[in-house]
Amino acid sequence: MPPRLHYTQPATTWNEALPLGNGHLGGMVHGGRSEETIDLNESTLWSGFPREDVQYEARRSLKKVRGLLAEGQFATAQELIERNMLGKTPEAYQPLGTLKITRKSEASTEPYQRTLDLDSAVFTVQQGGGHREAFISHKDRVLAYHWTVEEGAPSDFWIALDTPHPHTLQAEKSGLLLKGQLPSRVVDNWMQDHPEPVLYEEGLGLQFCCLLEVQTDGESILSTPGGLLVKSARSITVLLTAVSNFQGWNTMPVWDDPEPEARCRSILQDALQHSWASLKERHIADHQELFGRVKLDLHVQESRDPLPTDLRLQDYKNGAEDPELEALYFQYGRYLLIACSRAGGQAANLQGLWNPHVMPPWFSDYTLNINTQMNYWMAEACNLSECHTPLFDLLEDLSQSGQRTAHIHYGTRGWTVHHNTDLWRMTTPTSGNASWAFWPMGGAWLSRHLWEHYLYTLDRDFLQQKALPVIAGASRFLLDWLTEQPDGTLGTCPSSSPENLFLDAQGNRCAVSSTTTMDLGILKDVLGFTLQACEILGLEQELQQDIRETLPRLPEFRTGSRGQVLEWEQEFEEAEPGHRHLSHLYGLFPADLFDAPLKEASKITLSERMQHGSGHTGWSAAWAANLFARLQDGHQAYAMLHKLLKNSTLPNLLDDHPPFQIDGNFGGTSAIAEMLLQSHGEVLHLLPALPENWPSGSVQGLKARGGITVNLRWEKGQLVAAELEASRPITLPVRYGHTLKDLTWTAGQKIQLDFAVLQVNA
Repeated sequence: MPPRLHYTQPATTWNEALPLGNGHLGGMVHGGRSEETIDLNESTLWSGFPREDVQYEARRSLKKVRGLLAEGQFATAQELIERNMLGKTPEAYQPLGTLKITRKSEASTEPYQRTLDLDSAVFTVQQGGGHREAFISHKDRVLAYHWTVEEGAPSDFWIALDTPHPHTLQAEKSGLLLKGQLPSRVVDNWMQDHPEPVLYEEGLGLQFCCLLEVQTDGESILSTPGGLLVKSARSITVLLTAVSNFQGWNTMPVWDDPEPEARCRSILQDALQHSWASLKERHIADHQELFGRVKLDLHVQESRDPLPTDLRLQDYKNGAEDPELEALYFQYGRYLLIACSRAGGQAANLQGLWNPHVMPPWFSDYTLNINTQMNYWMAEACNLSECHTPLFDLLEDLSQSGQRTAHIHYGTRGWTVHHNTDLWRMTTPTSGNASWAFWPMGGAWLSRHLWEHYLYTLDRDFLQQKALPVIAGASRFLLDWLTEQPDGTLGTCPSSSPENLFLDAQGNRCAVSSTTTMDLGILKDVLGFTLQACEILGLEQELQQDIRETLPRLPEFRTGSRGQVLEWEQEFEEAEPGHRHLSHLYGLFPADLFDAPLKEASKITLSERMQHGSGHTGWSAAWAANLFARLQDGHQAYAMLHKLLKNSTLPNLLDDHPPFQIDGNFGGTSAIAEMLLQSHGEVLHLLPALPENWPSGSVQGLKARGGITVNLRWEKGQLVAAELEASRPITLPVRYGHTLKDLTWTAGQKIQLDFAVLQVNA
């Protein structure tokens, strides 16, 4: 049976609604008995406009901060940073509004089921003889909704469109035209003390247009205040699209720009050329070309799929084993990435594409000290390289906007970005505590995704044209940001380990020191792969030389008195031993920098963190699952995955931080892929962290670095067969347990291995 989420009652809250999306337009569908509510989003709807955010005073304080840190005055240095070197909060991702379709009839008591089919990306409601379907087509750029009533008398339908923003609503012959204005600024109002936290200003900020068209077999469509009334219909079809006047991160929006409405009309006119069946067929074909690449079957004797998803999840939380639910969670992550990250759209933000709040938690922004990166960890391994492209576009923009921040704040070459960014490509520090606000390593970490795409695809054109300009700029910033330390090594100063704190000698809770372990990991990683990229392409000779001279001067990773990986330059006492962030293990995952002793130290570090309660947020549990998988500890990786599903998953299977954040979904999918296949270090590891809970199963279509597609089948905890197909000529060792075999592929060649035989021979 295709993977699906299904329920026997409508959604009563947003956290029970089901997500649809095409990378541009998003909808959370509630599926009421006599009405439909679809909360809408469009990926370019953000507060704000291009503005000046750099802190001209930052460089004035930099030398003094470094001097204070050299003297061990950590708290004083942090106070100076927070007074003179921070900036403003990012802008906020905004909801578009709500589409409501109400059937004017008595409430039905017929059996009810609503379903989201992940294989087709179609939402359905079946109620008695009535049937509803909805999808958001990437192919045709529309939300498409169809309602057919059961046998008997036709019904009247009321169709309404609304938004929380200032707007106008105009009824047309068979449609509705909504035009809205977005806030010029949304401020942090955590303390509920701001008199006007959402500001609308004439002539400033973005505007948007939302247009819908109704097709029906009804007697008539009447225009009424607030919507349309369809009289005496057996079926209705609603097509909807939306466009903003966003023209680029550094372009001031044109007020009352006619282009959004013109584009909406053009999109709908094209879509209306197709029948409902044609629109649906085109949508499904487009979705399945991506989604259908990977299949995961964790064999069970008796399927629990007939049980509604919410009840199934509740049973899981109460202790029931359900490998099929875990496989569904894996595929749901892939579905969500396809729905919220497609070429030409914006990258997946903190809530992917779906946000109902004008003042969303954490601005629903791009949080760059783990969350945005986690959104895309699984893109390559789960055979969705195309869905990575919006992140690459974001990186290209940041590499331009971040040049000014690097120069004015720090006097460096290259580019940098800190803890947050938004539609307007903010690269400056945010406001608040230095533990999150002052961290200029976000761009360097993000640039790893460009290198990963190259490793998986071996696409030299991509490496030269798209990746190298960005990663070279990130490396130039890192080279200039380095300062000589008292022991003669090069390090970063000031430096923080995102969102974590240590205690200084006086017991002060401090965030800032020199050369945290995460900084060190990013330095070694990014400078290292930048050098490799330059050597592969034979370019940037001067940069190559600078990196070759710098890498030997970076200090070694440090371990502490308990054998753990140190998080800071010294063995400070941790303010929160069970902290949710695991930044100092960057060198283990997502990078591949730790040798065997450091992997042992990582085990101690993870054990201590978990003993003190780490992994208590959804994304933190997902992060830990990936780290344990990289250590080839299937038992602990599974334990963290189980914790993610049990403690941090909403009825619609979205990740509950709390509140909802999508990174846990994506991180969980990444962890499952990492448990089944690893390809770092130029070795293919088959089933490296297979847990006992999945004794038999199969997976098809996972990707390995080097352009290899992998199919695996295992029984009773043992791999029995593998099929490995290369897209390019390559030679790689393939490992399963203690069995290691060197294989050479020609382009397009499939190699089949019977591991039951290989184990006997070994």
